[in-house]
Amino acid sequence: MNHGLRHQSVEEEQFLKDYCRAHHIELYVKHLDLSQIVEKGNSIQHEARQRRYDWFGEIIQKIDADALLTAHHLDDQLETI
Repeated sequence: MNHGLRHQSVEEEQFLKDYCRAHHIELYVKHLDLSQIVEKGNSIQHEARQRRYDWFGEIIQKIDADALLTAHHLDDQLETI
């Protein structure tokens, strides 16, 4: 999910698209507009997390998956799954 909160997001998304295409990895991308959340004074982190997990649920159903694994940092540990 591209939250579009940083200017690097466009470059990172393109890198992932290119990488996945080159390695025959299916990739799902969704853009999220958080401008209304900011205007209402809601927590961006909370709303983004909620929308991200809602979208994960949609993807799980779409591809009929049993699980969806996520990681945020290179050093995220497999044993925490």
